[in-house]
Amino acid sequence: MSGRARDDAWHEDAYDRDDVHPETTHADLAERYGWPDPRRNEWTPSDIGVGWVAALMALAVVALVHGVVRGDPGGGVAWAVIMIVAGGCVLTIFGIPVAIGLSMLLRRVRCEPVHLAAFLAAGLLGAWLLGTIFGGLGMFTFTAPYAVAASLTGRIVAKLWAVRRIDRALGPTDPAASS
Repeated sequence: MSGRARDDAWHEDAYDRDDVHPETTHADLAERYGWPDPRRNEWTPSDIGVGWVAALMALAVVALVHGVVRGDPGGGVAWAVIMIVAGGCVLTIFGIPVAIGLSMLLRRVRCEPVHLAAFLAAGLLGAWLLGTIFGGLGMFTFTAPYAVAASLTGRIVAKLWAVRRIDRALGPTDPAASS
């Protein structure tokens, strides 16, 4: 090999120049694709209310399934009513403040599984607290499915409601789509 430079070495210099591969900033991508600023995400009382109602319905469904699995569908209906009344109190006293706190803490986190894991942990923590106060491990194993179903269902439905509310407020972005 002689002291001559490689013929294909020019491309290495070309990739170093800004005019060949300009870097896009995060702000440009946010403007282009409409990514919302996580610090500006806001929840409304309607989001919390819809999540609360969805969590109550999840409690009723788990109670019905619990009754059917135990072989007592009538007892499942009774448990569903009890869970709606008692669960409504627990969700109002414990669930709503925790949901608001978690939504504020997780405001900057874009990863949906992290949000779901946090709400799952909050539901299990609530079930553990009820078990600790009212009867130990047996109470925890009884309340854990209810708490998990309520926390995850409330979070998912409230998020979907908030996204649809924001989409309805923005309206169609394409003028041709509205005509």
